[in-house]
Amino acid sequence: MDWNKLKIFKVVCDAGSLTKASQKLHLTQSSLSRQITKLEEELGVALFHRHARGLVPTHHGDVLYATSKKVQAILESTQEELGQSDADLSGALRISVPTVFGAHWIAAQLHPFTYLYPNLKLDFDFSDERADLRKREADIAIRIGFHEETDLFQRYLISYRWRAYASPGYLLGRGPLKDTSDLNKHSLLQLVNPTNRWLAEGTSWLTDLAEQETLPSLTQIQANDLEGLHRAARSSLGIVSLPEFMLDELSPLEPVLTDHTGPEFDIYFVCARELRDSERVQVFFDFLKSRIDKPDRAYAESSSIQCPECNEPPPDGKRWKCTCGAAWNTFETQGCCPNCGQHWGQTGCHICKKVSPHLDWYIPTES
Repeated sequence: MDWNKLKIFKVVCDAGSLTKASQKLHLTQSSLSRQITKLEEELGVALFHRHARGLVPTHHGDVLYATSKKVQAILESTQEELGQSDADLSGALRISVPTVFGAHWIAAQLHPFTYLYPNLKLDFDFSDERADLRKREADIAIRIGFHEETDLFQRYLISYRWRAYASPGYLLGRGPLKDTSDLNKHSLLQLVNPTNRWLAEGTSWLTDLAEQETLPSLTQIQANDLEGLHRAARSSLGIVSLPEFMLDELSPLEPVLTDHTGPEFDIYFVCARELRDSERVQVFFDFLKSRIDKPDRAYAESSSIQCPECNEPPPDGKRWKCTCGAAWNTFETQGCCPNCGQHWGQTGCHICKKVSPHLDWYIPTES
């Protein structure tokens, strides 16, 4: 089958009429009509119902249209892979991520990746609406929960739970919260109008827990944004249910009601099956797994570190040590290349997460 005829057929299906298709392809309507007629003759079936308002695919037309979409996706993927098959990965990787997980977890992991693959552009869509990977609205999707879509490639990443949190200042003013019987002294921060089941289940378990104790409504502040409730809790306005990944060692919030937890959820790495062997897709998956499996490993091995300006390796024996005991190469934190004088900065220890605008907690050591 001639791919050019198949491509014309797909454009006509998408356009719904020869007039619109001719404008898109810059061909005459008579030329398009001849190509469609030849394709029908080759296949021995009618592909369109002809109406005054346009063209509607027949059953055979629908079957061929589905095939043409798959062929086009494979050809585009192959062309893209051939153009990016060199060792130095470049181009763009479009990634769809749920808003909260993208802002709080994915974004915090990216610095080492950009160091390892400086020519690979990451184009993120932080949204709770699922991108259609079949239509190539994204190359990769990070999704919450497994989806029964057999034509997609899905790989498990990690699991988290929802938990209850409050600030020390809030607990100091309202008193301790050791058991559900203490809830009548406290205020709950509640999400309203959640956009998906994951948010609805994750934020309702705490109010359900209070209702099981036959306690009156404790919700004093409600909002339709989880990040807004997170900030409200940081401002000592109440107790909030949050996914574990929103909290790190530097968070001012602390867990409460530790004998009770919200629902558990799984995070999956998803892509179209024809992209699963893509080198760019594979390196991003491997990177995410490395950050999950070894969260204290933020940067490349010292032997592979080079100055981002002149590619000069660091001087032997020059390492920094944080007060927590973590040691790493100067090129991974603040430093100055002895060859070109290029300066750069990273003011947080990648193990204990301590952050300071000063260098007095970095201890020069020899190793």
